[in-house]
Amino acid sequence: MVFARRLSAKKARFTCKKLAFLEVQRFQREEYGRWLTRRKRAERVLFLPSVKDEVGELSAESMQRILHQGSAFHFSKHLVVERQDSLHHLLFGGVLNVRRLDPIDLVLLVSVLTKLPSTNNALLSRALLQCDLHFESLSLPEVAQVSFLIRELPESLRESFIRQWLPKVVRLLSRLNLDGVGANLSSLAKLCFTISHFAPHLRHPLFVMLTSLEVGDIPDPQLFSRDCSLVCESMSSSGVVNYGFLKDACHFYESQLNKTVESLSDRLRRRQALSGHNVVFHLEDGGIESAVDIEHLLTFVSTCERFGYHKKTLMEALDRYVDCCSVVFVNECRAAEHYRRHGTSTSDQLPRKFAEAVRSGRYRHPVSGKQQLQKLLRDLLASLSTEKHGYWCLGAIHSIGTKYVTQRRTFARFLDFVMRNINKDMLTTAEQRILRGLCSSYQPFLCELTAHLGALMRDSAIQAAEQPQTQPHHNCTGEMRSVDFCNIASTVNSFRETCASYIADRRPESLTTLLSLFPILAAKLPDIVCWDCVWQMLNVIAESRCIDMLPLVRSFLEESFLAFQPLSQAAGDISTVTAHLIGSECTTDGYLLYLDSCVRIVELLSEADLSRDDADLSMFGHFFELLTKVGHVLQRHSDGFDADRRLAIERLHSLLQRYLVKFSEVKRYLPGVEVPNAVYVQVMGGIYRQCGLDSTPAAMSAEKAVELLRCLRVAENTAFISKNTDLVRHILFQGCLVP
Repeated sequence: MVFARRLSAKKARFTCKKLAFLEVQRFQREEYGRWLTRRKRAERVLFLPSVKDEVGELSAESMQRILHQGSAFHFSKHLVVERQDSLHHLLFGGVLNVRRLDPIDLVLLVSVLTKLPSTNNALLSRALLQCDLHFESLSLPEVAQVSFLIRELPESLRESFIRQWLPKVVRLLSRLNLDGVGANLSSLAKLCFTISHFAPHLRHPLFVMLTSLEVGDIPDPQLFSRDCSLVCESMSSSGVVNYGFLKDACHFYESQLNKTVESLSDRLRRRQALSGHNVVFHLEDGGIESAVDIEHLLTFVSTCERFGYHKKTLMEALDRYVDCCSVVFVNECRAAEHYRRHGTSTSDQLPRKFAEAVRSGRYRHPVSGKQQLQKLLRDLLASLSTEKHGYWCLGAIHSIGTKYVTQRRTFARFLDFVMRNINKDMLTTAEQRILRGLCSSYQPFLCELTAHLGALMRDSAIQAAEQPQTQPHHNCTGEMRSVDFCNIASTVNSFRETCASYIADRRPESLTTLLSLFPILAAKLPDIVCWDCVWQMLNVIAESRCIDMLPLVRSFLEESFLAFQPLSQAAGDISTVTAHLIGSECTTDGYLLYLDSCVRIVELLSEADLSRDDADLSMFGHFFELLTKVGHVLQRHSDGFDADRRLAIERLHSLLQRYLVKFSEVKRYLPGVEVPNAVYVQVMGGIYRQCGLDSTPAAMSAEKAVELLRCLRVAENTAFISKNTDLVRHILFQGCLVP
């Protein structure tokens, strides 16, 4: 390139810029021509309006080729190749056009883009626009999938897309015969979840969809578990309940739990057989067969509690599952490795593998050059799908440890196993708070947890920021709507409201209403749809002495699993009612039926309490006092009783004695349990009553009670005292604050 001599510096710079501009234009024309050629070769490609804009931005490599004209332009002769192949660029690549994608590919593209970390949402926005424009051509599963993806959309796109998309979904549902698509549970579950969380004002479509929900055949247990979890979240969010669906899902989860327990028990038996013969082995069974998704199961159980639905066999299966897993996991090498990896796995596994698959070019069509999304995603999901190991996450451990454990010492060993393997430095603040609360609750059952608790408490910042934790409680007093033909939920709501009114003002009209509503709830037995109402009714019976409802309460409790329930209040109520019955002079025809119901309820509560190893001193105090009252009645008035009444009272006395004798044998860590003042008064009064002395508070003293305890230890028919001597002495000393 030759320049005129004696050219000023200003004109020389202008000439260089002009030449560079002309060269850029020439390269643009050439590259635009190459783009046109490539587009024409691609079959059935409709050009986008933005093609020219995409071509208008040249790469850094092309710019350096254009401007590399010698030293006059002061550029390095070495080209720097800097190529940013973003996923968005690779997906389009000049040949992928969302306007030409099939509906299934379009939905797959949206599903992937919502999971990819990107600050540029242009491609996702264009894909969503095409979904909205071609709504009528989408099938119900495709509409449900796009609706479900609303929860993963960026905030900048979510609100506008909801305004455009959900009205069309509602119109589709109004035209659709949901009875004909009731078997498509996955689609309805996704739509229920979306409407309940992002359009709660659309209650009628949600109500109609929940009406059509049926379990039916379950070809894929994992898929049904996910769908059931979505339905449960929709019910809890909207307050609409389908008891028929909960009942059918109970059978599914019960079957899954039983299969899992059977698999774990078989593995445990083989391990014990090998260890019994001193065989050195490394047992790796490749995961748990038929493992349930514990998070989905806990969501389902929580929903059942929210709406008062209770299934005895399901809770029994859950109890066996928790105990079995707590034993098996402790000896699993794979379980230890699972908890060691906690916090180390990255959340970008899908984006990373997806980027590798796209950049590899293996999924480009040989003729059109388009990405074959269906094949790509099928292979990708197959590579990501891992065998269901069945181990519990920390959130599930917290939920189980606070509500669904009967053998606390076994669970304490499992908690120690988790704490020994987990990397405490990788825990979040919430996870540290969870583990700290569990270790604090279970350290009386295993001393090793004290060291773990101290390690968690060393972080002063977390300790200072800790907020007081309360026991999780499901508020069941909110409005509920049922979709069954009896509209039983309205009856449950009426009972709760009337019960609250009666407790507040003690009006006879409220009591009459309660007595008329409770038999309606009992008509659903053996299905329990009002679990909290049972305890409320028992309390009302104790307060108002309306013993006519005792047989119904007994029927409810016989169909219930009580080991997970707090029983101290119920024990106090039934003790009050029983003491009233055995001390009354009533001789009506129904008296023996009511007394029999009391005896059976006492038996159910005592068996439930003895099935768990944590001590409830309130229940011990209620039954200790009741036993001494029953013994006093038998000793003073048994001659005046008829044979049936005497046999019933003697059976009650035997049940209470059996419970108190086994109490100290079954329960653990009794010396460290805090003694309520009411228990102190009940135990001291029971000792005085057993000795035939005045048991009024003014006439009693702890010192005198300790002296009487020494005499009762060697007396006849006082095994319930001799077996609990240390516990009774502990109660007396703690109650009167004696060091």
